[in-house]
Amino acid sequence: MLARWSLPSKGRRQQKIKKREVITLNCIKNVANMTSNGHYSIAVVHNDLIFVSGILAINPETNAKQFGTVEEETLIVLKNLKLILESSGSDIKQVLKTTIYIPDISMWDIVNKVYSNFFGDHMPARSIVPTKNLHFDFKIEIEAVAAIKKLNHAGTRTS
Repeated sequence: MLARWSLPSKGRRQQKIKKREVITLNCIKNVANMTSNGHYSIAVVHNDLIFVSGILAINPETNAKQFGTVEEETLIVLKNLKLILESSGSDIKQVLKTTIYIPDISMWDIVNKVYSNFFGDHMPARSIVPTKNLHFDFKIEIEAVAAIKKLNHAGTRTS
């Protein structure tokens, strides 16, 4: 809710004028065969940003869980992130921030190696959150915020 203050005139008290702002959200509920399994969207686009919910190691073609080593699960999750971003007009190079959840901080070095190989020179802001257990006993979950590429005059997307 926005609040706008009017300047007091002689003999008047300051008045607070409230104005309700409506926001527009584009909720993405499925990408390929990946769907949300609860009351949430896979991602939400607002203005020039995409907010991607926590991603697990799910096969995007079958929506089946893919358990493996922490390296394997990390790569699957990052590939799914790329798929979600590209289907929404963004890409990996547009990622601004990631939050990574792992059940054991001792996995961090392995996750960091896969993550840095995947992102290359692009270094978004990042947080790592060690947790006790992840849903379905996965070894990693990643959520992200990325910019949406803008359309130029020719109708193609630019950074």
